Amino acid sequence: AIGAEPRELDPQLQGTFDEMCVSLALFEGLTAIDERTSLPVPAAAERWETTADGLRWTFHLRPDLRWSDGSPLTATDFAWSLQRALSPALASEYAYVLHPIRGAQAFNAGTLPAGETTGIRVLDPLTLELALERPTPHLAAILALPVAFPIPRALLEKLGATGEARRWTRPEHFVGNGPFTLTAWAPNRQIALRRNPHFHEPAKLAAIVFYPFEQATAQEAAFRTGQLHLTSELPAARIADYRANNPALLRLDPFLETNFLRFNTTRPPLDDARVRRALTLAIDRRALVEKVALAGQQPATGLLSPELPGYTPPTGVAFDPD
Repeated sequence: AIGAEPRELDPQLQGTFDEMCVSLALFEGLTAIDERTSLPVPAAAERWETTADGLRWTFHLRPDLRWSDGSPLTATDFAWSLQRALSPALASEYAYVLHPIRGAQAFNAGTLPAGETTGIRVLDPLTLELALERPTPHLAAILALPVAFPIPRALLEKLGATGEARRWTRPEHFVGNGPFTLTAWAPNRQIALRRNPHFHEPAKLAAIVFYPFEQATAQEAAFRTGQLHLTSELPAARIADYRANNPALLRLDPFLETNFLRFNTTRPPLDDARVRRALTLAIDRRALVEKVALAGQQPATGLLSPELPGYTPPTGVAFDPD
């Protein structure tokens, strides 16, 4: 189950977690995130190295990478795709995560001076070099995001000649480089994938079918009655029952997400910072996570997760209703 019907299967235009779940099966980036450690690991790139100053990264692709149609996949495909993700015309929501690349932010904003280029360079068919504006130790994790996935340029250019370029992710056209390839997409019903025979590592599953469910209660009911093998959303009211009666079916994982209130500071009384602070102090975060959310969430005192390595959450926002 996924939480909603995807608006896009083009990974560089996606903005939601559910859309990205589908992309992770259809595409593969230079790197991937290891599920057990949350650290970046080799994917399409078998290895990489950085210079001592952290400003130049060199990625070495696996030999004989192929698209799902059997055509070769090279460093040029990754370079072109990163440039596409940054192009102002595409207006990718996640393009900003690539801004550490030299010249990327200016290119994305349409202000790169004439004659200058970004720090994306192909050294040979299996080697991609990225020069950065500033040291970015987490670049390998950034490149695991769908916005950095390779896009089949030849297909887009071919379809562009017939006015079909925006439909390249439809099953009749689709070409990807992930462990699965697209076979059917019935909006608001299902998205069907089958194993990609050209992927460098044989998939353990023969197929995946994604079903969109916007309500967590409907997901859980479909799972309980055997219509789904896996669901990623569970109503808070059902967590205690699974913990007590079906603990083997329940898995609780950390999720890098922060919930917060957004104030309209142009409207009284929210235009007064003292009022906003009073509302902030009146929220019992611990009671919310322990009595309402019920899935092991933690109280947040800032936008970043308190579990991020090397990060100390801000203080001064303790529960104080008075």
